[in-house]
Amino acid sequence: MNYYDTPIAHRGLHGSNGIIENTTSAFKLAIEKGYTIELDVKLLKDGKAVVFHDANLKRLLEKCSHFKAYFSRFRKRGI
Repeated sequence: MNYYDTPIAHRGLHGSNGIIENTTSAFKLAIEKGYTIELDVKLLKDGKAVVFHDANLKRLLEKCSHFKAYFSRFRKRGI
């Protein structure tokens, strides 16, 4: 199979199957089904990497909060 003939699962296989995007389950299912996976990695100020697609959390949480600010609140709590 040619590389260009391989389907790509953006953020894994997710959605109608009940699997959440950018999760291990979404990536595993995509690989099992023969997809190449594509994901977005963001680097936080503390040097930790997170898999996250959007620039903010509005689409997922219905509020416009920048993801770096949101995750830094969890880091302060030790989560």
